Amino acid sequence: MSKKEAKIRRRVYSFIKKMNSEIPKEDYPDVRLTTRTGSMYNQKTNELLIDAREAHSGDSYGEEIGHYLRTQEQPKGDKKEQLTNEFFGYLG
Repeated sequence: MSKKEAKIRRRVYSFIKKMNSEIPKEDYPDVRLTTRTGSMYNQKTNELLIDAREAHSGDSYGEEIGHYLRTQEQPKGDKKEQLTNEFFGYLG
């Protein structure tokens, strides 16, 4: 893991802790920098990918943290509802 990636991971984890201290650290997403895709949260693999070209901007990972938190707070077994999910990401 690069120093830049480690720094972003610390920022993301700090933000998650401030937003919801109920989530155990072992459930935090794996945070990685990427140049292959834009920033995104993959709930199936619990990965938060940050586009390296946008890593300087909190907006780029704030939205994906919003998606992560929404996934964690959603009652288990609930059907995914896309519009609400995108709205929560936008709030991030």
